[in-house]
Amino acid sequence: MRVLVLGATGVVGGPIAQAFAKQLAADEIVPIIGEPTEPEKWINVVRDLDVVVEAVGGTAEIWTLAKKLLETISKAATELRPAHAPKLTYIYTSGTWVHGEDRETLSVSDTTPLFKSAELVSWRPAVEQLVIRLSACTSLPIRL
Repeated sequence: MRVLVLGATGVVGGPIAQAFAKQLAADEIVPIIGEPTEPEKWINVVRDLDVVVEAVGGTAEIWTLAKKLLETISKAATELRPAHAPKLTYIYTSGTWVHGEDRETLSVSDTTPLFKSAELVSWRPAVEQLVIRLSACTSLPIRL
């Protein structure tokens, strides 16, 4: 399995990358050094990937970057991948703060309606919807 973890040095992406590395220990793992903000330097690898995990955080304009990455990877999945290849899987890591900052009620699930997202992540539900509607990839948002 060929997996690209965007944000592999971060709090969320690091453990994700480590889990894949342990699972795929028998396979050769080749790191791709690159900035998520410069997809033109690494986007060609999408041609041969099975999965992209977007776990980018900590940038000043993350809401803009999240949309740019989604659009760029979707376009590459359509244009660069062989016609016979299965759809690329795109996993977007969101967060439970989209359910608000209520520290009293900690019980939420995938079916819990969003009430009032924390201001810091108020843009994430819109990106989650873009991910869900993505036709070029098998895609899903996950809330950590």
